[in-house]
Amino acid sequence: MDSLRIVLITAILVILPACGGGGSGTPQSLSSTNDAPVVMDAEPINIGEGHTEVVKLVAADASSDQITFSISAGVDKHLFIINGSTGDLTFINSPDFESPQGADGNNQYKLTAAASDAKVSPNLDNALEGRVDDGPMAGSSVFVDLNGNGIQEANEPSGVTDGKVFFSINQPNNTEAKIIAKGGTDTATDVELSKLVPVSDISTDLATSISVTPITTLLARGSSIQEKLTLLDALYIGSVGQAITLSVNNLDEIAPAIISSDTASIEENTGAGQVIYAAIADDSADYSDGVTYSLSVDPVLHSQTGAIERRFIDNADGSITLQLLVDSSVVGGYPDGIENLDLAISYNPAEVVDIAADQIVAPGNPFMGMVNTSVSGEIKVAYVYFPAALDLVSETPILEVDFNLESGVTSAGFEISGVRFNEDDLTGAVFQSWYLGDGTLSIDTVTLATDPDYESQPLYSFTVTATNGAGKASEQAATVNVADVADFVPTITSGETASSIDENSGVAQVIYTATSDRSAVTYSLAEGGDGGLSINATTGEVTLTANQNYEAQSEYSFTVAATDMAGSASDGKAVTLLVNNLDEAAPAINSGVTATAIDENSGTVQVIYTATADDSADISGGVIFSLEDTTAYASTGSGSSESVVSIPELASSIQHVYVSESTKSEDGSQATVVVSYNADDSITTGLGLRVHYNSSLLTFDQFAEVLSTDNIASDGPFNDTEDLDNDPSTDKYLMAAWTSLFGSWPGALPETLVAIDFTVTEPADDVEYTSIGFSSSSDAAGYRFVGDSYDLNIVNAIWDFDQSGSADALTDGLLLLRHAFGLRGSMLTNDAVAPDSPLIAAEVELSVDSAYSVADIDENDTVDALTDGLLLLRYLFGLRGEALIADAVSLEGTRTSVADIESHIQNFMPFN
Repeated sequence: MDSLRIVLITAILVILPACGGGGSGTPQSLSSTNDAPVVMDAEPINIGEGHTEVVKLVAADASSDQITFSISAGVDKHLFIINGSTGDLTFINSPDFESPQGADGNNQYKLTAAASDAKVSPNLDNALEGRVDDGPMAGSSVFVDLNGNGIQEANEPSGVTDGKVFFSINQPNNTEAKIIAKGGTDTATDVELSKLVPVSDISTDLATSISVTPITTLLARGSSIQEKLTLLDALYIGSVGQAITLSVNNLDEIAPAIISSDTASIEENTGAGQVIYAAIADDSADYSDGVTYSLSVDPVLHSQTGAIERRFIDNADGSITLQLLVDSSVVGGYPDGIENLDLAISYNPAEVVDIAADQIVAPGNPFMGMVNTSVSGEIKVAYVYFPAALDLVSETPILEVDFNLESGVTSAGFEISGVRFNEDDLTGAVFQSWYLGDGTLSIDTVTLATDPDYESQPLYSFTVTATNGAGKASEQAATVNVADVADFVPTITSGETASSIDENSGVAQVIYTATSDRSAVTYSLAEGGDGGLSINATTGEVTLTANQNYEAQSEYSFTVAATDMAGSASDGKAVTLLVNNLDEAAPAINSGVTATAIDENSGTVQVIYTATADDSADISGGVIFSLEDTTAYASTGSGSSESVVSIPELASSIQHVYVSESTKSEDGSQATVVVSYNADDSITTGLGLRVHYNSSLLTFDQFAEVLSTDNIASDGPFNDTEDLDNDPSTDKYLMAAWTSLFGSWPGALPETLVAIDFTVTEPADDVEYTSIGFSSSSDAAGYRFVGDSYDLNIVNAIWDFDQSGSADALTDGLLLLRHAFGLRGSMLTNDAVAPDSPLIAAEVELSVDSAYSVADIDENDTVDALTDGLLLLRYLFGLRGEALIADAVSLEGTRTSVADIESHIQNFMPFN
């Protein structure tokens, strides 16, 4: 409430004197029979909006009578109530400056309050409430009150004032009696004053005529000129009405809004005493009487990296406590608590006083533990718990450490590493957090007393409060980051040479990873390096964006650099990448196209042709000859061979075993594998051989053929429990052995050792091949064994979708192309099924569906019409080489060479 000003308002019961008739006299000293209450506080009152209390009216009464307060009049009196006993005047509803309630529609409220002593003088009939008019009173009854009872008796002299308001009364004998004038009309206003009771204490000495007026009585009571003037101003009788004017003031009810940012930044080493943050607030939403700012500093940093949360607690003795807790995202992995806890904490002894083991607390009552604080700046702990002794579900710290800071130190750094629960590493790297002390910030604007230093304190955290004159306040948490300026620059720690790569080994491969001695850096490639390279700014991984070719570019050179958060860049590290040259050009066979004729029945195992080749067009890794049997055999209905004759290149002192041929039955249920032998000498002491296979896909039927020369055993199958061929996919093996007493085995080269018949188990959809492997149980003296494993195709012929007996371009090839385009039903099969097909259209569609397990010819994980469908169609039209694959291989494919694509398609041809 605004200041209250007190003004004395006097309410007086006016007593008029009686006038003696016919004579003259001097008015005597006057005294009233009862004084009216005096009401204080009548000047205009100001209060603030939102308050109901207006004023506490105070009244004094010379006669010490009990006073009653009331609201007697005023256009706004219905908005108020008053306590009759205490004088407390209040609004019924609190006023709102923006929504005035008064009759005038503004914030000025008018009412009249009254105070009454409720006492009637013993010599009065009644009391008058209201103002007494200043004028003569004609027609007043005037009498001498001989017995002093205020009532006109028959024996008491009396008279009436005339038009000139004079009267005359017979002289009474009792000179102490009072003259009383009662009633009459105000000659100035013609107002009847029937209730007016003027009482005079003038003696009955009526030597002169007296005009009866209120003023006459009032002036007679005054003892001095000043008192007479005061009485002239106080023309109120009985219970006095007091007019009150009340004003409601607009208050600042809405808190100021802080509009300055919640973050700022400064560079380290820029000097002490600088302003680092300026708080700005908007208080325009309401009346504003100014804004003041205050500051509270957050001395503790609550930090978290990964699974470990760190909290710092300020202790009353000036020490701090570091708590380590486990993030809720990890807790679920340990529903039964933990059994083992290991971690290390590092600190700077210049910032922290060395600690003792008793400053470390491990909650959960560990069964046993080790604490090592012998090295200054290092704490190592290892605890063992009974199962579930440390419950991670509740927010129990896994460790608490009390630290005492060195004198004058307000900021300290801590590194936490090697955190392990049971056998789980929860950090993976070293993490750093800071305790950030206070004592360096002050406000009008936020000023930093010390020189900022990133290494000792990387940020400042505080809360600014803006408060207006009404006490309304708002807060904003703010952070000022300290930028790291180049105290030292990063250094590239990775090597100058990248690991070499093979040409044509694929696009978008990572060929080098840059590293530095600082963690928060950005990596870049310097200008001027070779093109076709990009770098991941965060990980430092350098990627070769093109498919490299030795003949086009055999070496790449580039320079990597690292830039830290302060903009400090390392020296560039020049790096070289070598591209390996591969034997890409196929050898040219330069032997003749016709073998020398032989006589029939001239014997087996005779050399009928010697293939020679020139591999000088590119780097040569040696040539291996193989044979494709293109002889047109008459169909026997039992299938034809998978004739893959692969004669390894001979090497000195090696006994080489390999699959020279495999065949399948027409229905794919039977397979025969032919195993052959080659060496640089046809005269040895023999060989002990194991043939390994996967029994879940192949079932051994029989040895269809075994080389009889010096054969001493052929048996099986046996369980391959020791994985003798180093191939986990094979679980059984067959055994055969040959021994020559005189060192004449096998007598001719190359030689077929065994032919084995297998029953093929229906494979899963994603299985195309099964491995045939080899190991030796005994080698000839001076020889080393080499066995070439072989992938046996176990998928039945599939390109013949309509089972017409052959795979044809305009039937089977067209079917796959249409299917890959999304055509189904009649749109798939119309005019694309051979007339001799035994299948109905729906069966043909199912046959194409089942082919999708191997129809991804370019192996990009999807079957597409314009790649895989087009490749099969071209192949069935007879296209080979570049004409087969041109613009028909996906860029994401992993089977991209002509040889691989042709081999894959051929593997699933009918009767293959």
